[in-house]
Amino acid sequence: MKYFLSLLTLSAASALNDSPFPFRLDQNYYDCADVVAGKDGLTCDSGNDIAGDVKTHCPATCSATGVYESNMYVDFGIVKNEVVKPKQCRPWLSQEDWSKCTLRCAGGPDGNKVGILDTCEISCMTCELIGEDSPFPFRFKGVYYECADVSDNGPVTCDTQGDIAGTVAKHCSKTCKDVDGSFDESDMYVDVGIVNKKGVIRPKKCLPWISQKKWSKCVKRCGRPDVRQTCPKSCWECDGRQAI
Repeated sequence: MKYFLSLLTLSAASALNDSPFPFRLDQNYYDCADVVAGKDGLTCDSGNDIAGDVKTHCPATCSATGVYESNMYVDFGIVKNEVVKPKQCRPWLSQEDWSKCTLRCAGGPDGNKVGILDTCEISCMTCELIGEDSPFPFRFKGVYYECADVSDNGPVTCDTQGDIAGTVAKHCSKTCKDVDGSFDESDMYVDVGIVNKKGVIRPKKCLPWISQKKWSKCVKRCGRPDVRQTCPKSCWECDGRQAI
């Protein structure tokens, strides 16, 4: 995956790129150059719970660390009835079960909104991962299979599912041609490499494993690219809980 290098280094990054888009604060629009200039008293510490935090939008300017993406209302050039309609990365890109995120992360219908990846990096990474096969073996009726085992005439097919076992199509989204991201992430019991003292596999489901103990362990678990590829939606939720 093209984003895995970013995923591996993101938490250790000293600074990310500033967003090139204007952001809204107190009904006015500013850009990161305005933060440098201190326009209207603007600083890296400006913002609030509703408007968002300037440092998440301008991490390079603010020398911010651990900032994943802008949480501010951003002018992406969306206008309705001659009025700017600002958007926040997380709700905008995850809208309608992520069905529109690929187009939006690519720059919109015209593909010309350069800078969306610098503004909404984590949400666009999640969008990229939704629709990929999980690299982990999954369990069905006591047997472990991989996505390579899924076929129309094999022991497991894209239609194989169970109320407890989960759905093969969600685990093997690419194999099963999830074209709109509606499968979100695996809901199966998967072998993530955890065994008990007797060497017996202890399979996990994305939820509740990622959210275990009130999400206190999710950063470490989602730091594994194979886990993030299997559980992109849960790891996206984890990212949101850690963001400034």
